[in-house]
Amino acid sequence: LDFLNKVRVDNMPKIGTYADVEVGITTGSNGYFTVTQGVVDMYQLHEYARPMVGRSVQVNSLCFTKADWQQNLENGAKANLLVFTPGAKKNGNEGTKAYIENGEQQGINKGYKTSIRDDWYVIPSIKISDALFLRRNNLYPKFVLNDAQAYTTDTMHRVFIKEGVNREAFVVSYYNSLSFAFAEILGRNFGGGVLELMPSEVEGVYLPYR
Repeated sequence: LDFLNKVRVDNMPKIGTYADVEVGITTGSNGYFTVTQGVVDMYQLHEYARPMVGRSVQVNSLCFTKADWQQNLENGAKANLLVFTPGAKKNGNEGTKAYIENGEQQGINKGYKTSIRDDWYVIPSIKISDALFLRRNNLYPKFVLNDAQAYTTDTMHRVFIKEGVNREAFVVSYYNSLSFAFAEILGRNFGGGVLELMPSEVEGVYLPYR
């Protein structure tokens, strides 16, 4: 602890020095808005399907690439986020109308997040981030580059790296025992060794990037 306190005194930068961290997209129902390619094909939702990643097992390296996303898709993962546009229920194709009506039959439109929207099926705050930080982790907190330009739900945090920062070097600099130690201190520990960090806590993690 003395050493960690010395790091603070020595003004080592934090993730928040070089990036802004936000929660992932709040869909209101991940089970409904994140779908497999089979569902996209069945309901002809190609116009609204966007690449997404939402689970730790879908990320196997320091960089999430388009090839990784494609592999997840082929493995049957829910690797598509449905980004409906306003009026899609009225103006979309028959498959789109059927899928939205199916959601209403399930009561998805009556959820807290969905019920306060003008069109319940239109997700707000749709932004793609430079990197992703997993909200809950088992072995260690994962921080990965988002080269696939994929969306993510609130199971991951969106990391927007500031201009002029070397993205690759920034992410790699996080992978050291010191940063992991600060993540452990700042995060919340749950049963089974699960560690959770919220955006402000991620921003507070020190790392040796210059």
